[in-house]
Amino acid sequence: MLERDIIALFLADYSASIRETKPRKKLEKNLTQLDDCALIDYNNNSNKTKNHNKKIISTDSLVENVHFRLDWSSPEDLAIKLFQSNLSDIVSSGGQADWCLLNIGLPQKLIREHKKKQSHKPSEKSFSFSFIERFAKKLRYQCHTHKCPLIGGDTFSSELLFLSLTIGGNAKRYISRSGASIGDQLYLSGDIGLSSLGLSLLKGELKLDPELKKLALEKHLRPQARLSWGKKLASMPEVHAMTDLSDDLIISADNLAKASGLSISINLEDIPVHPSLRKILGTKGAKNTDKNSRLDELMPLLSGEEFELLFLAKAGLSFPFPCKAIGETTKQINLVKLNHKRKNIDDNPSVSLTRSTRIIKIPLKHFEHF
Repeated sequence: MLERDIIALFLADYSASIRETKPRKKLEKNLTQLDDCALIDYNNNSNKTKNHNKKIISTDSLVENVHFRLDWSSPEDLAIKLFQSNLSDIVSSGGQADWCLLNIGLPQKLIREHKKKQSHKPSEKSFSFSFIERFAKKLRYQCHTHKCPLIGGDTFSSELLFLSLTIGGNAKRYISRSGASIGDQLYLSGDIGLSSLGLSLLKGELKLDPELKKLALEKHLRPQARLSWGKKLASMPEVHAMTDLSDDLIISADNLAKASGLSISINLEDIPVHPSLRKILGTKGAKNTDKNSRLDELMPLLSGEEFELLFLAKAGLSFPFPCKAIGETTKQINLVKLNHKRKNIDDNPSVSLTRSTRIIKIPLKHFEHF
């Protein structure tokens, strides 16, 4: 079961529940439940101009030993990743951030340690308190830089460190995952693969040269939302659907395809990979610490938390930032036979992978926070 399958269980009857409760102000009729952001348009039935900005909301969390480990990530790393991963959802929906809420759960053991030290030596700060101080300072900086004030939240004790941010914003032109047409091209900003490489480094699975190691760790620990790129794409009516790469490329493309009721064919040879990473894919250029001495050439496709922009738009477009067409849409077809017996994505995948027009089997293992 994928993350989106779990989400669908909670949202399947959302439209019906809205009708039953008869709210004073109706939400957008075409509210898409599985987009990067929730869209709330309170002016849907008003006489105001259609160009008013629409309200959008996104939330995301970081949980110790699921999304991060304290021996890997500094407080500053966590503040940046928490803010930027949420901001990326706003950006991929064509919006800009306005405010945020923070929920933070602190392990009870660390709270007791701080209280104990505080009672004996008021001037001494425990490691846990210093950690939160540094996290707070960096998060305040992120909020200030992006003009997104922290307006509230909640604190509580928990078994492990728990960080959750909700960002509200506005979008003059909201871009959902749906809306693409047959013949649209699939575009990908930047390049992918470095985040997965960084994770493998942290796990002790790889040894790389210092320059590539620095790039990979930076990409994984301190991702950056493609703010200016997203703003440009939102201004282009030729862009029909968009998402960000919090999951891997295959899952994200499948989300776009299903939302528009289409199939997508991706050409492996067109996928942009960082030049330093491409040199060692399928070679012995990277020293693996396990039995495999080679990096799988399909690794970039399965790299999560890249936070690049993946979108469907009119064919033949050019952009003022690194971006490449990597596939195209077709009418929805049965890809089960092409992808063999599936035990991932779902029983009816909407994405096929090709190399020189030949179909390639899509790997079963994908990036998931489970």
